[in-house]
Amino acid sequence: MTWAAGFIGPFAACIVGLTAVTIDTTTSVARRDVHSILKMISQENCNRGLIMPYMLYDILEFPSVTEYKLDAFTIFLTSGQPIPDVIFDGILKALPKSSMVASYGTTETYVISCQFHDVTPDVKADQMGTIGYPFPGFEVRITDDNDQLVPDFGYLTEKGYLVFTSKSCGMIKRGTVLIAPGSIENVILDHPVISKVIVVGVPDPRLYEELCACVVLHPGESTTERDIIDYCNEKFTEQTLDGLSSTPKFVIIMEDFPKLPNGKPDKISLGKLAANKCFT
Repeated sequence: MTWAAGFIGPFAACIVGLTAVTIDTTTSVARRDVHSILKMISQENCNRGLIMPYMLYDILEFPSVTEYKLDAFTIFLTSGQPIPDVIFDGILKALPKSSMVASYGTTETYVISCQFHDVTPDVKADQMGTIGYPFPGFEVRITDDNDQLVPDFGYLTEKGYLVFTSKSCGMIKRGTVLIAPGSIENVILDHPVISKVIVVGVPDPRLYEELCACVVLHPGESTTERDIIDYCNEKFTEQTLDGLSSTPKFVIIMEDFPKLPNGKPDKISLGKLAANKCFT
């Protein structure tokens, strides 16, 4: 009942008259229990569902999808992060009777735009690299806090598709949860040998982003990245709603952070540097 399912499910059941089936997100995120998910879809004879991107990723890696009775399940709805074409193509190949819709929006305001994947090749080419076409009845404007139009975070293509280029907040989107880096940084700064820390999001094919702690040690001190992760495991004993720990998956010990001309840390460059180091 977390995230969009907790909003859409009761409405679908009470207003439209559908039967809504939900699962605990710890089953799908932390435990990656694809068997239970597919078994539930089969037993409940589900015909459509909000299947999050990390679940699509896990389904494609699952060796025996065809062993489950999924013929009735014809519409995959997904949202929450950009979906690579290889995921879409893989699902449609594994379940050829299905179609897929990726939506962009928020739980509170519902869908802003949609991207369809059972379309003609020319439409598929038009929407490639976008987050779809604005939902009927919606007027899309990109504004700042003063309601002034700004070009920074996205734009509309000539054919009206919405392109999202960046996010304005510092939150890290991992799975179903938005994580505030500051809450993690404050804990890591209590480590006796750590002088500075910035937690950034690095790309993850399943969860969209993973946590990476970039740290600078006090002069003359030494430790290892493994020791810092072990320290975090001792401190972050509670789990997020999806069953994952707040311990960063990656730690990078640096001499200093890249800086902007004003002397402040350049978090964009730091994020790119972290992504390169984590996956090389």
